[in-house]
Amino acid sequence: MDTLEYMYTHRMYKELVFYVEACEAGSMFVDMPDDMNIYTMTASDEEVSSWAIYCDEEAIIEGKDLGTCLGDLFSINWMADTVAHRGKRRTLFDQYEVTKEKTAENEDLDRKGSPVCVYGDMELQERGTIDDFMTGPLKTNAVKANEASNSSYSNQILGYLLGFSPKLDV
Repeated sequence: MDTLEYMYTHRMYKELVFYVEACEAGSMFVDMPDDMNIYTMTASDEEVSSWAIYCDEEAIIEGKDLGTCLGDLFSINWMADTVAHRGKRRTLFDQYEVTKEKTAENEDLDRKGSPVCVYGDMELQERGTIDDFMTGPLKTNAVKANEASNSSYSNQILGYLLGFSPKLDV
């Protein structure tokens, strides 16, 4: 927290948004002040693990078993929401609500989940949009939401992260 306080007092940023994927990720932000123009969404609270996705048979690409998991439920969900709403007015709060729902444990799908949490400046959550904080290739080169189906968002994200386009049936 000392580094963020230093950055704030030395005016090294106007507003910051963090997405943090880690088990017990909330433990890093429980003392986050709400007056430093920082908003953080985490994969879990202070005590709960976050969960991997695209493991085992879902981690076979072009016939090769990668022997690892290709993502985590939280990150895939917020990134897919970002891609789906690129160029549209989508508040950080709207994204939080959807990500929280999609990342929660789901007995119907026999899927573990985690409690997505937010910390910091909740006014920023209400007024800030995804596009306000998006930069780089995802903003400039991503396929527009109306040009792709929901089922391909994970493929787009993994393609960007892995450097090639895997063909996953998700």
